[in-house]
Amino acid sequence: MHLRNYQEQIVLAVIPLVLEDHPEIVADQTLIHDVAAYVLNRLPPRYIMGERGLTRIAAEHWLLQPDEGQPRRGKDRADPSLVRMVELLILVNKALTVVEGRRRNQTPLGPQPRRRGREAPKEIDFEPGYWHNFPQIIGRVLDVRRREPVSGVSVTLSAGKLGVLRTERGWRNPCSTSNLTDGYFSLWPRALRDGREGRNMTFRFTFEHPGYLPATRLYRYRSRGDLAAGEELRLDKVINLGAQLLQPIPARR
Repeated sequence: MHLRNYQEQIVLAVIPLVLEDHPEIVADQTLIHDVAAYVLNRLPPRYIMGERGLTRIAAEHWLLQPDEGQPRRGKDRADPSLVRMVELLILVNKALTVVEGRRRNQTPLGPQPRRRGREAPKEIDFEPGYWHNFPQIIGRVLDVRRREPVSGVSVTLSAGKLGVLRTERGWRNPCSTSNLTDGYFSLWPRALRDGREGRNMTFRFTFEHPGYLPATRLYRYRSRGDLAAGEELRLDKVINLGAQLLQPIPARR
């Protein structure tokens, strides 16, 4: 995996959502990139290389579930990650207004962009078999009693006869939670080549720590094959496991 600014993935995932509320805007690739550039120039960059970088960013951008034991300090206090998302939506809307205004004041120099949904089909070189590209997976490990993050937990991902799954470059399997990531972990299974277009898989997560009883969690996933192997972060497809609660090993009497 290459060095990349994680903010780019967030912005590029939000722009299509905002465009759904503006059907009057011509949404070609140039406009999307102009809007993204406007927004990114007003956001601090967040660079990552692999598993630990994604885990840290995920801890900031994903909303915590109620059962994760995070008490709210005051009824009216907003979740900071939600506030950041609202601010991003406002910024993207402003960028659309600015970029669209610039376009109206310019004389077209070439063919007019196609509207969304009417793009010409791309030629695809078909090959036998399919690539099953899996999403990134995030989760958090908490103490069942204190509801506090647990560091040093080894998290292993396996899938039936495939055994322990290989991961993309920059990710490890097993991975480990730490204080730096506040108990969060992330995994990214490497793409698999398969002759079937659709594939049902059961991901098995094993949690091990010397001070806690081992735990297992299953997650059923339906994969649809692609024509090529991909290597990109997709915020719209990330699997959020939420919290895994671990039971401390009872003290010997």
